[in-house]
Amino acid sequence: MGHTRSSKIIKKAAYVFPFLLIFQNTNYYAAAASNTEIVIPAVEEILKVESSTSEEVNLYEEPSEESTIIESIPNGVEVVKLEVIDDFTKVSYPAGEEGTLIGFIESNSLAQPTQSQEVVDDESNNEQLDSGSAEGTNSELDGAENEKEEVEETVTEKQVLSREATSSTNEELSNSEVQPRSLKVEQQVVSKESLQGYALKDPTNVYAEPLETSKVLKSYEQGKLLKFHEFKEGWYQGKVYIDGEAVTCYIKASDVGDELPKEAVSLSGYALLNPTNVYAEPSVSSKVLKSYSQNSVLKYSYHSPGWYTGTVYLNGKAVTCYIKASDVGENKAEVKVSLSGIAAKSPTKVYSSTSTDSTVLKTYNQGAILKYYDYSSGWYTGKVIINGVAKVCYIRKSDVETINTNQTSLEGLAINSPTKVYMSPSKSSTVLKSYSNGSVLKFKTYTENWYIAKVYRNGKSMTAYIHVNDVEKIDTDQKNLEGIAVKSPTKVYASPSLSASVLKSYSNGSLLKYKTYTKNWYIAKVYRNGKPMMAYIHVDDVENAIENAEKFIGKALKSPTSVYRDASKGSSILKSYEQGSKLIFHSFTKDWYKATVYLNGEATTGFIHTDDVNTNWKEPVYTTTSYDYSLNEMLDIQMANRPRTYYSSVYVSSAALYQDEKNAWRISGDSWNVRTGSSTNDGIIGQLFNNDPVLVHGSTTDSKGQVWYKISAWTVPINPSEVAYYINPDNFKKDTPEYFQFLRLSGSAGANVTEVNNNVLSGKGILHDKAEWFIQASSTYSINEMYLISHALLETGNGTSDLATGIKIKVKKDSKNNIVYTDNGLIDVELVDRTASDYDAIVYNMYGIGAYDSNANLGGARYAYNKGWTTPEKAIVGGAQFVAQNYVSKGQDTIYKMRWNPENPGTHQYATDIGWAVKQVNRIKGLYDLITDYSLEFDVPDYK
Repeated sequence: MGHTRSSKIIKKAAYVFPFLLIFQNTNYYAAAASNTEIVIPAVEEILKVESSTSEEVNLYEEPSEESTIIESIPNGVEVVKLEVIDDFTKVSYPAGEEGTLIGFIESNSLAQPTQSQEVVDDESNNEQLDSGSAEGTNSELDGAENEKEEVEETVTEKQVLSREATSSTNEELSNSEVQPRSLKVEQQVVSKESLQGYALKDPTNVYAEPLETSKVLKSYEQGKLLKFHEFKEGWYQGKVYIDGEAVTCYIKASDVGDELPKEAVSLSGYALLNPTNVYAEPSVSSKVLKSYSQNSVLKYSYHSPGWYTGTVYLNGKAVTCYIKASDVGENKAEVKVSLSGIAAKSPTKVYSSTSTDSTVLKTYNQGAILKYYDYSSGWYTGKVIINGVAKVCYIRKSDVETINTNQTSLEGLAINSPTKVYMSPSKSSTVLKSYSNGSVLKFKTYTENWYIAKVYRNGKSMTAYIHVNDVEKIDTDQKNLEGIAVKSPTKVYASPSLSASVLKSYSNGSLLKYKTYTKNWYIAKVYRNGKPMMAYIHVDDVENAIENAEKFIGKALKSPTSVYRDASKGSSILKSYEQGSKLIFHSFTKDWYKATVYLNGEATTGFIHTDDVNTNWKEPVYTTTSYDYSLNEMLDIQMANRPRTYYSSVYVSSAALYQDEKNAWRISGDSWNVRTGSSTNDGIIGQLFNNDPVLVHGSTTDSKGQVWYKISAWTVPINPSEVAYYINPDNFKKDTPEYFQFLRLSGSAGANVTEVNNNVLSGKGILHDKAEWFIQASSTYSINEMYLISHALLETGNGTSDLATGIKIKVKKDSKNNIVYTDNGLIDVELVDRTASDYDAIVYNMYGIGAYDSNANLGGARYAYNKGWTTPEKAIVGGAQFVAQNYVSKGQDTIYKMRWNPENPGTHQYATDIGWAVKQVNRIKGLYDLITDYSLEFDVPDYK
């Protein structure tokens, strides 16, 4: 017959021998549980008094803690064991002149003289906590490895019945023929292979038929080792004994296995608490069946999360018990150290258990000295004597202060007026002596809240106590400090007391040197009448310098930025610097930097307020680009390209002007001279050419009858020197706004989002708080974000123009509802009113791109719609691509290069105005002045 579980079952050739052991043990313990007379061995058994919780143990008249105490026996004394009754051992104790005393000692306070504390007898520390095992044996029953191949033994009917009564032993389920009266157990030779396995369920049933619906013949605890053989798919066959008769039974194959289930695994560990209790139920509120001393070896098995189960013996009977998993462990508990402390409460209570709701066994006055041991996170344990009987008690850790065993000698200052020392560590005790504020006292550490000291009264030395809040410890490892006076005035005193005499006063911001002394005082040296004196400075009256000063290269933020004689803005100014100046200084205090300035060639220490400078100075990078032609050649090319400059009040002959179809004034013909006045005798400053637009402000007639118009116009200068001035880089010096025309616009300025939002874009219409998008555009298209912001602010009127705030449009369509396109392939649009509800999109344009025809809003909106700029953010980032790709990414990455294009002069120039580059940079430089966190790189042309 096929069987799928044979690989998971332990196969054995014989399965009889363990029953002999069980029968023998069963008889032994049955006798132990009866009234059979206990025979004391002829050789006396000597035990040693060994308590882990106290220095001596009690000898009781009866086996009970409630009994009269005959004597207290110190640890280490040897006694003679007479008998064991429950948790007590009856002993004989030789008491010297008093003779031999007979009484009872708790068994867990006794040990074999030659054994360690961990090895104890079966009735005490080495107690077996083992579910279902016979006393004195391990929880695992002997396996087939220990069986003999041939065993012959006669077993009585009484033993069979005794075995039947002991359901916790290994049960044999077999095919063996068994005689009910006189059993001769022999090795069976069977054709079926013998198997064995552990009961997996709790309980594990065996049935009368191979059906779960059939009668249950017997049940076994989880983890029991059972024997059987194969029967059919899903079932094993074996035998059980019912009223002494062997009966064939059946067990489900899935109910047994070759691995002991977790719940039945035999474990052992050490008792961690003193005492460690075992309970009648898995609850600490249930009855305590027995207690074990710390580090006792216990045996048990899993029961449930947080609990183990096992067996203890009470009056010779096995009783199931439970033990908290946290009360035992694989490693021994640390040896409990005896502690001493003082009662901290008034009164201080000790309890019968670890609960303030339990019985109060005794109370102590505040300051009383107590002895105890650590017990748990919130409790200590100890013993009190009640009516002559020692009882275990518990005390809350918060109710006592443990005395420091490693005392340290200290000196301190009396800080109260007066400062009292007490007879005991309690402020309600007698005051032995009082000291004035600032007195130097000597004392030692004692508890968390008390020092111990020695005082003299009437010439006699007395122990006294000082509360820690009444003194300040004097620093034994003084440090040299430097700081500034923060009060006006700042006083130094003859003793460490604000009521002491003032030795000297300093103005706010004065530089002072001193040493640490106590928590609230520094000590220093001052001079009066040329003599040095010790002085004291209160810690609130000075601001300490930073210990490890750091050097900074920063930038002046104020206009002007001042360096002061003292660390106070009320002190005299040593020197001032322009906004943006590069400064070198060191960290000093929270509010001040220290700097060195030179006055008349002499180095002088000064102070700069932290609000007046930043520490983010980034040294500008200066590079040059060489070009293979001279400055004069550059000028000739530019003059041929008719550069222009704007004049607001100049004159031109009336013959030069005409009005176009829109009545706008324009120039008719080429090379008309522009003069400084309304006469041919006035100087020529430039020329205008055919169709150049002008603005006419009026007319006048000269002495010859010629009419002249007063105009404003972009005029081509006749004098090349005007153009040469703007072309020549040498005319613009570093650290001037005009130098920013050489600022490299490719890459990021390294600006800070928060700073730009707060200082540049705050209140700028639609651009308010949009720094993140300009910085993103900079990163995406490698273009300077400060230039983009400057461009956007100019084109949008500081974020308020129609194109900036959004224009509603509809796509233009013809009579057949087809989309209309412009000549350059753009989808054409028409503008709709801002209040209209019928529109196709709202578009934004932040750089004025496409807004150059007669209708700037329409041109800008058309371009924005075709680019998909339907949010301010899209317009900021998308528009940056247009700005970057048309100039910056083509190598024209400075304002100078955009205007003059020195790489290919005369072509692809952004403007004709000769002063355009200089006019642009004032705005950009102004934006940089509003922030502090940025980097600068300049690229200056170098002509041959």
